[in-house]
Amino acid sequence: EEQHKSVRGITPDAMEVLMGYRWPGNVRELENVIERVITLMDTPEIRAEDLPTYVRSDIADRAVSGPAGLLTTDAGGAAVLPWADYEKRIIAHAMEHCGTFNAAAKALGITHKTVAAKARKYGLVDETK
Repeated sequence: EEQHKSVRGITPDAMEVLMGYRWPGNVRELENVIERVITLMDTPEIRAEDLPTYVRSDIADRAVSGPAGLLTTDAGGAAVLPWADYEKRIIAHAMEHCGTFNAAAKALGITHKTVAAKARKYGLVDETK
């Protein structure tokens, strides 16, 4: 009513994003996001794509899970993945951008043998070649 807009509801996708976000600013942050979305939206329903990018990307970032489908958290409640998950992502990223074990190793500051071993360990290379 404050925005002089008629909002009929929220799509299931948008609700899933809102429910999956951590809300470090608690209720005040939620209120601010909803007010901003209503101000900028041009449809009668709040859609996931109407939500701020940082809210949508938070749920995508947390979709990667650790053992038993769960993320562990640090003392502040932030998601923490097992070391191997980070290592795999780093090696995969370096290999994708650098193309060879040698180039990836130089970029990462480690030996090409380490890159090759980690790439094999995490199934990032085709062993049949």
